[in-house]
Amino acid sequence: MKKLIIGVLGIVAVASLYGAKKVDMLINISKELTFKMIGFPSINYKRKTVKISIKVTNPTAYNLEANLLKIKNIELLLPGTKPFAKSITEITNISIPANTDIVIKNIVFEVHITIFEAIRILKDYKKIEVQAEVSAFGQSVKVTN
Repeated sequence: MKKLIIGVLGIVAVASLYGAKKVDMLINISKELTFKMIGFPSINYKRKTVKISIKVTNPTAYNLEANLLKIKNIELLLPGTKPFAKSITEITNISIPANTDIVIKNIVFEVHITIFEAIRILKDYKKIEVQAEVSAFGQSVKVTN
């Protein structure tokens, strides 16, 4: 009976170590992701929100699989400034194959400045930085491009 318990504990220890290495690998890959706003957003003046499409690029040699990765707290900012908009949704169940990109469409952002200031800033959307929190198994990393 002792040998069985020791064997089961050994298997649990090996599985835990494997799981920890997988989480570390996912977090390290997540740090390499790039986020870029593409296209001019649609604007809802009454709700003070904008819908934006974001291109997420995985420049690594590793596939990021659905159910392992969550993207949340996406913020829009001009370089060197505070964020002026923040997403109100979490993005889950996405897969990003190695060395490819995906486009996530119609992410809703609340705007923290006047909508007219936001329109002025968004006109030159190529200058806007995207900052996102990427998490895997409860560990998170903030990525800014």
